[in-house]
Amino acid sequence: MSPSLISRSEDLKRLHDEGYDIAVDGAYLVISNVPYLDSESTICYGTLVSTLNLAGDRTARPDTHVVAFAGSFPCHADGLPIVQIAADSQRQPLTPALTIDHTFSRQAGRRIR
Repeated sequence: MSPSLISRSEDLKRLHDEGYDIAVDGAYLVISNVPYLDSESTICYGTLVSTLNLAGDRTARPDTHVVAFAGSFPCHADGLPIVQIAADSQRQPLTPALTIDHTFSRQAGRRIR
């Protein structure tokens, strides 16, 4: 990812400074090596994907509140899935090099209740 884009975008700078691996793949912001727990309470590492919108030489608000995730479904410490964020679970390619397994939305979890 361009160091100049990171330096001009507070959100990317924060992710970078907190140690996340960030990259751009097509129209997507890709955050790799994100820790989460699987159903066995094992620490795993997945990839969060968001749309990447730019306003000139800075990031702008994504056009959707839904994020994609590559990895097994994240769980609470007791091994139960975090259903509050579940939107869809379906393996699908986003780009030739990027395939996701789930989509998450806090709003989706509100509908489940």
